[in-house]
Amino acid sequence: MRVLFIGNSHTFFNDMPQTFKKLAESAGFPTEVEMIAHGGRPLSWHLQEMVEIRFSLLYGKYDYVIVQQAAHAPPTPPTPEETLADVLKIQEQAKAVGTEVIPTVIWAERHIPENQSEMNRGYNLIMAETDMRCSPAGQVFMEVKNEHPEIDMYFEDGAHASPYGSYAVACCVFAQVFGKSPEGLPNCGHRTSFDMSDAACELDAEKCAIIQKLAWKYTQEINEKRNLPV
Repeated sequence: MRVLFIGNSHTFFNDMPQTFKKLAESAGFPTEVEMIAHGGRPLSWHLQEMVEIRFSLLYGKYDYVIVQQAAHAPPTPPTPEETLADVLKIQEQAKAVGTEVIPTVIWAERHIPENQSEMNRGYNLIMAETDMRCSPAGQVFMEVKNEHPEIDMYFEDGAHASPYGSYAVACCVFAQVFGKSPEGLPNCGHRTSFDMSDAACELDAEKCAIIQKLAWKYTQEINEKRNLPV
């Protein structure tokens, strides 16, 4: 299994793709991950640059591409319509080489939860116009924030993910890629690091169990309803 992650700082924070790899391999799925992620960059920027995406898709032999739109990029985040257009362009390129695209539903800032509704609208457009499956990270973030405040899903800036937030993203990707619940998988994580140190860490098992359960719940729900609350 080869998986390419395309995104921004919300993708590379806490080495999230590596957490996904550990979850996949612990479940018996040998997995290689690669990442194209630049801080603050929306998917439209990746498409304008094109060289990285083209080369990676053409020669990387990836099974899946996980795309993550910019969530809080200045001066304003991409509109739902822009997200749809960007994802469709990436899907067109991926289809040419037999690679499936899975968009990650982004999450609202800690103190502006009302933004989640507009974010969700972009993924509703994607699911209405395509057969793509979406990874429901934003739903898990909101559920944990509202029902399990003991689990801090956010980095200190209130926008990026904490190790638990990135663990939730990885669990949602696992559930959508493999069609299996992440429940019972290891409570492995990573901390954000901008040097060459090993950022691996062990997360609280009880908190991870809650996240695993919600990741599976919302993956099943988004696949069945193909619609997010707005």
